[in-house]
Amino acid sequence: MAVTLDRFSSPCLSRATALFDLRRGPAIAFLLTMLIAGPTVAQDPNPTQDTPDPNQALFTEYQELQQHLGQLQEQAIQENGELETRRTAIDEMLMTAMIEINPETEAHIARLEVLGEEAIVAQRAQNAEALQPLMAEAMGLRSELEDAQAQAIEREDVQAEIQSFETDLMVKAVEIDPEATELRARIEELAELLSVGGPGDS
Repeated sequence: MAVTLDRFSSPCLSRATALFDLRRGPAIAFLLTMLIAGPTVAQDPNPTQDTPDPNQALFTEYQELQQHLGQLQEQAIQENGELETRRTAIDEMLMTAMIEINPETEAHIARLEVLGEEAIVAQRAQNAEALQPLMAEAMGLRSELEDAQAQAIEREDVQAEIQSFETDLMVKAVEIDPEATELRARIEELAELLSVGGPGDS
């Protein structure tokens, strides 16, 4: 069984192309985390365990390595003002393109913030009945925003900026940790394995 990876969690741009990175607050971050985990987390505190997924170990390794590389990249950006400026410019370029593609982009982001705050309250109260419609609406909004972002990333000018940034960012990350290149290669290998269903699948 293939594992669906978040297409916005590129090992090269763990921050630069993250969904609404500069604009999402803690409420949206919480809501997106809930969407990834699934609403059943709030529905049943003791869910029945399904048959273990043979790809879970690969996915766990993928997440851990991606987090580590993301930390290296973030350190590289913090230590290099030019990279910070370029990251901000890419985020702004993406947002501008997304608004051109879907004029409701900013309204959707604002609504996600409200839904995130309401979801936090419902989750703390363990109110699955209140949480479910919030999650359903958020999933619809996120789908629209992801589609707009995917189209924005395909634009040649955006791609050129991202690719140039990726290259320079990895150079700085390798200066911090010479194993960053091997780390990135392993992440890409794991992503490929997971996308086709794991070792041995065709």
